[in-house]
Amino acid sequence: LTKKYKNIEVTRAHFCDPDVSSLSFEGQYNTTTRKTFKLTYSNAQDDIELSIKSGNSEFAVSPAVINVDCGDYATKTITVSYTPNAIEADNEILVIKSEKDGWNKEIPISTTVSKRSQYIPWEMRDSVATVQPYTLAEVNPVSGLPITYEIDDESILTLDEDNRLVFLQVDTAVTIRATCPGNANYNDAEPVEHRIKIFKGLATLTLPTPEK
Repeated sequence: LTKKYKNIEVTRAHFCDPDVSSLSFEGQYNTTTRKTFKLTYSNAQDDIELSIKSGNSEFAVSPAVINVDCGDYATKTITVSYTPNAIEADNEILVIKSEKDGWNKEIPISTTVSKRSQYIPWEMRDSVATVQPYTLAEVNPVSGLPITYEIDDESILTLDEDNRLVFLQVDTAVTIRATCPGNANYNDAEPVEHRIKIFKGLATLTLPTPEK
């Protein structure tokens, strides 16, 4: 028994499927967090555009455009970045669109935002010579918030208006404690405390340049 078929039309599957139905970010203030997902498409007829529906600049999508040739089949990795500039949640929508293909998919994005951590830099040695200048950092390099220093005995050591050490005694020791309180966007920095030994040191001798 033989059967013959005529006018058979063969078509390729036509779809655009992300492997996630939603995205969720646990962000920190002024810190970038990234999420990735896979986007598989088949028989695409036009470039695929990806964007945040509201245009919120705290989010970035890469790639923003997938260039395709007619009939392409591929899987692409999509990266969504989130850098919150305030301690408040953002609810957004990621749009995946191709006009000729009739694709207009939406992926909801939810976020939580917490305060950012900060630290106090301490580059000073545990012993210092009075003949060399030392200046302590005035602001936190992460937050820009002021750093406060407490000296346990200001008859030995103080700070001038530019945060330079002013030595009042030598051959002794003093404890310096640094703190940096947080604010609405940053947590308190962990306090730093050091015991500093002070010695006189040797003066620097500059020899004259020999005449030629």
